[in-house]
Amino acid sequence: MEIELFNENSEYVQSANTLFHFMNQIQYLKSALKKKALIPRYCDEDISYLKIEVDGHIKTDISILQKCFCDVPFHNLTNSFQIEIAEDDWGQMTETEKKEARTYSTHPAFYGKYAIAFSKRWGEQHNLQPIHYLNAMSGFSAEMHKFLGYAFGLEDLPDELYEDILSKLSFIKPLRGTMTRILSTGKSVHFIKNFHDEKEWRYIPNSEELHKCNVEKVIVKQNIIGKKSAINQFLEDDQYSNLWLKFDYKDIKYLIVSNSSDRIDLIKYISSLSKENFSDSLSMDEQKGLLISRILVLDEIKGDW
Repeated sequence: MEIELFNENSEYVQSANTLFHFMNQIQYLKSALKKKALIPRYCDEDISYLKIEVDGHIKTDISILQKCFCDVPFHNLTNSFQIEIAEDDWGQMTETEKKEARTYSTHPAFYGKYAIAFSKRWGEQHNLQPIHYLNAMSGFSAEMHKFLGYAFGLEDLPDELYEDILSKLSFIKPLRGTMTRILSTGKSVHFIKNFHDEKEWRYIPNSEELHKCNVEKVIVKQNIIGKKSAINQFLEDDQYSNLWLKFDYKDIKYLIVSNSSDRIDLIKYISSLSKENFSDSLSMDEQKGLLISRILVLDEIKGDW
């Protein structure tokens, strides 16, 4: 008897059936709707827990080309959690800064109050992968450290092995670590995070397409990492569109905005989208109406979920 692993009706029981991508400006949401795509960006990741030595130095940071999602259930999205800040930072903060830092106590407050969401089944079909959370004290992490140390110690690292290493690094994260946020005063604050609670799924562009576009999956050179903002802007050019995570409007489950004013703004924007953005399956007005019906307001979710 053959067991069917792919079932359109199967659902996740203890996690959401939805993948959310949060952003901190409504303009980013509008841009995604216009391009019908989410554009991957280089994001810094801490790998100090792996203790990888390269050229006599422990490598602490890399930058990975990615787009991140979470499958946190709706009722947990706006739940407050206890924030924890690095002791050195906390001791140097004013009371006003501490008050502002305490507002970073929900997932949207930390990652942005605007979001686009898709079904998890859609994510499975579009190259999204749950990341692996590593316990830095486990034997698995120790073996990973040994393997990477051996590989980077080779004088002539085969291309296939190098590609395998980059793929592994692209989909791992420590159970715990810090993330930096900049307060309104300009102060940089390190928040201590339990990353496992975020249930992250990650989109990494296809390796073959990356090679065609001459784009790196992972940046490891520090001088290049410092220029990642400029590189990210280049990736918005249409010549890199094969690296984008593309979608159709019918794929969208939810569009989340911060407040009712933002909802009106987004409705106006959707209404202004040109005919070229829509398919021929339904009338343009019907498709715009369906897209508008997907809009949810974060302030209302807080009270109803």
